[in-house]
Amino acid sequence: MCIFLTYFTSIATNAICYSYLVTAISQYFFNILYRRKYLLTFRMHWFIIFLSWFISFLLPLLLYLQGALRYSSETHMCFLELSKQWAVLSYMIIAIGIPYFSIIFIYRNIIRHTRRINTMINATSNLQIMSNRDLRVLKNILILIGILGAAGLPSLILFIWNLVTPGKAPVPFYLACILVINICTNIQILFIFNMNKNTKIIFWNRVKSVFQ
Repeated sequence: MCIFLTYFTSIATNAICYSYLVTAISQYFFNILYRRKYLLTFRMHWFIIFLSWFISFLLPLLLYLQGALRYSSETHMCFLELSKQWAVLSYMIIAIGIPYFSIIFIYRNIIRHTRRINTMINATSNLQIMSNRDLRVLKNILILIGILGAAGLPSLILFIWNLVTPGKAPVPFYLACILVINICTNIQILFIFNMNKNTKIIFWNRVKSVFQ
């Protein structure tokens, strides 16, 4: 049951990372490659989403087949077996490293492109308004990615710690990694809620109707 739960937790984590990458790719298509109409179709976006979910499901399965998941009696949870260094390292690179750095690279190019457009158009034009809106969206997404990076930082430190001195990391640090992930997840949810004005209006109207 522990490994089963860890498997689906890994799927959820992978899906979150790759969902941000899918969003970044979509933004890149619409902001930079908009002349290639086939990239803007629903079919292309459904293909990218399907591919991201396929990778999200496949990666934890490879860990399971390599025997890289183990039960820790101290924490009563399952963790990656760090003796399987190549399997764990490959998983972290594909599941976290590739989407994270790809997102940074894509948004860096989008921001540069948007700022270059801003210098070429009139400040009162509709294109300027759209560019400013896109920059606000990119800023919010980058904040979400930063929160995601903060959530994974303790786990990365723990991974390096166990590589340098296997089995020497204190048990509370394992629990701290889980706690930080949970806290950052809640912060992300609150931030997404705060970004969505329509959702806030509906929520507060509902709250008012309940207490009236």
